[in-house]
Amino acid sequence: MHDIDWQPSSSIGRIVDAWPHLPPHIRETILTLVDSIPCHLSPSKEVNHPSVLLAARNCPDLDGTFKDTISRTLLKALRHCPELYGLNMDSDGWVSTDELGRFLRQLAGTNAPNAKQLQQLFRDTDLVDRIQTKPGFVRAAYGHSTDKFAPTISAVPDKPLYHGTSASNWAMIKCFGLSPVRRRFVQLTTDFDYARRIADSHGRSSVILQVSSKSAIEIDVKFYPTGTHVWQATTIPAACLQD
Repeated sequence: MHDIDWQPSSSIGRIVDAWPHLPPHIRETILTLVDSIPCHLSPSKEVNHPSVLLAARNCPDLDGTFKDTISRTLLKALRHCPELYGLNMDSDGWVSTDELGRFLRQLAGTNAPNAKQLQQLFRDTDLVDRIQTKPGFVRAAYGHSTDKFAPTISAVPDKPLYHGTSASNWAMIKCFGLSPVRRRFVQLTTDFDYARRIADSHGRSSVILQVSSKSAIEIDVKFYPTGTHVWQATTIPAACLQD
């Protein structure tokens, strides 16, 4: 699939041309499928990435389609595939804003947002809690799958931690514990309402788990704060969980 030549007459070309007229739920489905493509493409092919094409041909400003596309592409770059987008990530997930600027200019050409517009983009979308900045650097707060993200400084949670899931998942978790699955770490939250929303997204039969941080730390589970309500952790045994 990665060797397809994305010509304007191809399916992707028709999608790009029709993009401004597609219903929001269709756009969401397309972008979700694009984000599911594995991240082992060579850097030389990054200009052919479908998300890049969608943005490059449909981003006259920072509204609508462009915001959807750039937010998803930013999260993919900062969480999963920094090397695909020419970004050098340190072990705490930070990448240079200069490198990010070069990537955005390639993504959107002359319509690449400047620093002020980028901050506004974070505020105008749900990225505000998922992307963090400091002078000269930017990172995804959590949700990484790339092994380049390898924090070394753990902490002791000062509030109860929750994890929302489905009842069917809980049946498995009781046997094997809470594991990261496709992420680097398990994601937890100090916000009970947020955990409830995550649990409810799984359907009617949902469960909210509470973590016994003290007993988990005693058996060497590591907890990593993100500066938000989200905490990340290594695999948590079932004995440290309760519903």
